[in-house]
Formats: sequence, structure tokens, C-alpha cells
Amino acid sequence: MKLLYNHIISKRWSILYSVIGVCFVFLLIQQMLFALLFNEKEMHLIIQNIFEKNFNKAIQFDDITVTMGGNLKLKNIKIAPTTDFNDNYNLISSKKTIIDLSYFRAMTGSINIKGIKFYDSSITIVKNYGKSYQEIFDHIFTNVVTNAKYISYNDFYIKAMGNCIYNENFSNNKLKIHVDDVLISLRMDGTTFRYRINGKIKPLDDSFDEGKIKLSGYVYFSDKINYQSSSHEIYIKKLDMSIANYFIKDNSDLSLSIKGYFYTDLMIKHDNKYSIKGSVDFDNVTIENNGVLPHYMIVSNDNVSIKSSMKINNDLSDVTIDYLSFNDNEIDINASLQFLKDKYFNIAVTTNSIDLDDIDYLQIIPDVYGDGTFALDIQFDYDLLHNEMKSFKIYCDAEDIAIFSKTKNNAMTYIK
Repeated sequence: MKLLYNHIISKRWSILYSVIGVCFVFLLIQQMLFALLFNEKEMHLIIQNIFEKNFNKAIQFDDITVTMGGNLKLKNIKIAPTTDFNDNYNLISSKKTIIDLSYFRAMTGSINIKGIKFYDSSITIVKNYGKSYQEIFDHIFTNVVTNAKYISYNDFYIKAMGNCIYNENFSNNKLKIHVDDVLISLRMDGTTFRYRINGKIKPLDDSFDEGKIKLSGYVYFSDKINYQSSSHEIYIKKLDMSIANYFIKDNSDLSLSIKGYFYTDLMIKHDNKYSIKGSVDFDNVTIENNGVLPHYMIVSNDNVSIKSSMKINNDLSDVTIDYLSFNDNEIDINASLQFLKDKYFNIAVTTNSIDLDDIDYLQIIPDVYGDGTFALDIQFDYDLLHNEMKSFKIYCDAEDIAIFSKTKNNAMTYIK
């Protein structure tokens, strides 16, 4: 019995060794075949041509090899934002890049690219002063996948892992945003473009925590060109709000400085109309008016939550706000709205009973404060078709209202 058992075990090991040997020989033959089919010098020129014709981008890399799985491995690539390297930066730099080929077509020496993976990559996006965001988007993606000889429209993907730097040049200063641990996934599936972007955003203020960003969604085209619909999910946690100061300074005359964290969790869909649902939150937000002396705080260390669900068509002729709520623990405002052009217009706004003494963290006018309680209820219903007011109500409950100013040297009461 023992001899029989040893014989069976010996047979199994022999079979295993034979299978391993066959696999090794197959891989060796396969590697030799790929080496013959994909000449390194010839492939170098082909890859450069593919990136120029399909992505409208110039590419450089150190060397190219064929993996065991029949894919192409590129070392230390640099991709320009255009068809030459005249710009002062690289759109993508990557230490290792895998070009995913169709295995069975690769066995015949034919190149069919299913996808591209950028490992340990660095992505740089530059927006120069005077250019719109649409121009920057077009600059990166214009003429992408215009030649289907090596790439199929129906199933193609791009993945990038590494970090991203966003540079924006304003008229007076420059903004640089670093995003680490980036994962970018782009896929074209027939007439649908899908994307997913995750990363950690470094704060501009070193005393702030690191933020997180998650973007995902799709854009659907009725054919290869015409836009049909889209859906987008936006999740941002602990974004340093001082980023907004660059845009305020460059695009308005307001002398404001903003600090705090920004959060959002939104779903935005578009078909024949926009559908927006989600929340926007501000944590420990401070807004300082630095246009006058002495500077004063309009908002001091406030926590705000705004939630809404709304539908808006493209020409604003049909607007529905199911609810819009504003809450910062002391102030609670709820609103809804319905508008259909030439049909009706309805609006409702209600507040809680606001204690003015508890909202001294809000100062529209410096050193001016309030006391007492205040509540508001507005209902408005207008028939646009018949030009008729169907109902109108304003309810205001104000008790012991006082408005006064106080400084170190003076005090004055405006309402008592």
C-alpha cells in the first residue's frame, strides 16, 4: 500500500514538472517570437507615430521591451502637451508605462492597443493667464483617438498612478496645487466616455489637514461626436478654502480673504435638463474684509451646511428647487421654488427663530450687533398664464429687536 502511495505521489510530481517545463518552453518560444515580431527600433518609431496620430502628443522614452504577456513596456517616458517639446513642461512623465496589447493579435505581429497604464507618473496641467478652462481642456484632449488603425473606439482605457500638479497663472500671482496618490482612470466604451479620479490635495496653508477628492462619471454621445447626456459625482473633503483667494483677487474688486475647509458631495446629471442633488459644507470658515482699516471679520469660525435638490433646463424656462436648506446651528433657512415660463412662479422661504445675540460671528457692518429674536415665513404663488396673484403671504415675528454698535470708545443704539 505504501509503495502504491509513493508511486502515485511520484507520478503527480512528474506531471507537475512536465507542465512547468512545457510552460517554460512555451514562454521562451513566445518571448523569442515577440522579439522577432516587434523589433525595438521599429517599435520606437511606431509608438511615436501612434501618440502623434491618435493623441496629438509627442512622446520620448529610453527603451521599449515586450513582456511575457505580449504587452509593451516603456521606460522613463515623457509626453508633451502638443506634438513637440517646445513647452517648458511635460504633460505626463512616467518611470514605467505598459501598453496593453491584444494578446492573440500580438502573436501574429499585429498591434491593437487595448489600454495604456502609467506607473509612478507625474501629471502637470498648466493654465496660462487669459485662457479659459475650456481652452485648457481642448488643449489636452483635442484630436484624441482620431486614427483607429492601432486603437479601437469601442474598448480603450488609460490609467495613471502617481501625482498631479496644477499651475494657474493669474495677472498678479500664481497658484500651484499638488495632488498626491492620484489614480486616474479613463475609458472609452462605444459612445460612452467614463472617468474616475481620486487623490489627496495638499493644503496651501501647512497648518491645515490634507484634503481628499473623488470624481467619477460618464459622458454619453449619440455617435462619435454629438454630446447626448452626462452624469457626474463630486466628493471633496477638507479642501483648503484659501485657494479661492486667488480667484477673488483676480476676478473681482472685493477685498476679501477666506480661510477654512470646504466639503461637497454632489450628483450632477444632464439630459434635456440639469439635475443637481447633494450638499456643500464649510468648516471653521472665516471671511475677512481687508479692504478697510482696521480689518474686520465678516464671518468668524462658522460651520455651514447647505443641501439642495433641483432641476433646471438649459434655457432656464423650467426651474424646480425641491428644497434648499441653509444651516449653521444658529440659523436655519429652508426654501423651495417652482418656475415654468408663461405658466407659474411659486416660492416659499421659512426660517427658524433666530436669536440675534447668538450670531455675533456674522458682521455685515463692522462693530454692529443685534439682540432679540427674528423669524420669517414667505409664501408666493403667481399664475403667469392668467397674470394673476393666487396667494401672497409674509409673516415676520420680531421680538425685542435691538441694533447697536459698540467699540472701545463709543456705543450707539440704532433700533431699540
